Amino acid sequence: MSLTIWDGTNELPTTTAVWNGAEELPTTATAVVPGGARSVADLLTIPGFMLAQRAGYKDWAEMTLRGATECALRNVPALEFSFRRTLDGVWFGMHDETMLRTSGVDINPNTLTWEQVKAYPNKAPAGGDAGFGDQPYFRLEELLPPYAESHVIFTDPKWGVGNPAILNEFFDLVLQYVPRERLVAKWAVTGSMVANAATLRGIASWGTLHGDDVTNGSLANHGSAWSMLGLSYAASQADWDTVLAYGKPVLGREVATAEQRTTALSKGAVGISCSGVRAIQGSPVI
Repeated sequence: MSLTIWDGTNELPTTTAVWNGAEELPTTATAVVPGGARSVADLLTIPGFMLAQRAGYKDWAEMTLRGATECALRNVPALEFSFRRTLDGVWFGMHDETMLRTSGVDINPNTLTWEQVKAYPNKAPAGGDAGFGDQPYFRLEELLPPYAESHVIFTDPKWGVGNPAILNEFFDLVLQYVPRERLVAKWAVTGSMVANAATLRGIASWGTLHGDDVTNGSLANHGSAWSMLGLSYAASQADWDTVLAYGKPVLGREVATAEQRTTALSKGAVGISCSGVRAIQGSPVI
């Protein structure tokens, strides 16, 4: 089949085929990307692994094929995507409550149809790689398939998770594209309904701690539901020790620099959720 590969400057045409022992046959591949972690279990064996938060949102427009592919090219083994749901039931890559930060309009996308949402640009981040320019919003069905067979995927449903029907709809859709062994359901630690729904489906889960969640009862009330936990790299060692005592893998959160990565790992993190992939790796634009 015909497809293109991004070389950092241009999309280059190419063709692919596989040898079956007797002849070359056209492939049915839809994307060519470097391999990441083969499973959640595999990911946890990689010392100090990187999870690209929102597919590298401080470097490229978030939750986009451009950002995810740039992360893959830099050998980041796991990708995180947040998803919102439109008025007409389309799940697409977006994190915030409104489109103000990413599109400059203070509108909640669950009041818009997908046709209305996709008319807005998904803006390149200030201070990031603006040379790549604004990107479109992408549907879940567009974002997940290119990476589902090569990377561990963290998914973060940002709409209606308190509604069991909506949560079931989300998981049913994601599981059409991502194998269970490569999937992690992510939410704030207090959203244990997400962890419970994931567990019922044989999916790993990641509960993130915010503010004083370690001491205000949120961790005590919800921490056991999650298979992994997440804590800011800047949290005190005492808080880290409390979370580590649960015996679950803990990822360092809010990491944007190489120094912050080192801090998180020194406190006990098995890996990091990072927003600034290039800053942490010291990697140039490619």
